Amino acid sequence: VMREIEEQLREIGRRAASLRRRKACRRLILTQCAAVGACLLMIAAAAYGATGLHFSRRAAGTSGYGSAITFGAFAPYVVIGVLAFILGVLVTLLCVRLRKKREDQEKP
Repeated sequence: VMREIEEQLREIGRRAASLRRRKACRRLILTQCAAVGACLLMIAAAAYGATGLHFSRRAAGTSGYGSAITFGAFAPYVVIGVLAFILGVLVTLLCVRLRKKREDQEKP
């Protein structure tokens, strides 16, 4: 009888740990999705804000993409690209840190 109770308590502990891991996994996925969504929103806001900036000026007789880069119209695109890269790095670091934290919690 005593052994059955001990086995039942161990099983309860295993099930509780499994439920905690599932809950932590759901929380991790939600956090990662929210971070990605926030980054996409920030990039879209930066792109929208950059559309109002007009740095281009055309020289007489020039046209096409090469002249746009020559005369500085690419500045907003560079800013958006750099911001997107930085946000990507930050999201990656966040995901790695959260995954490591989850693995540390599963190791007891």
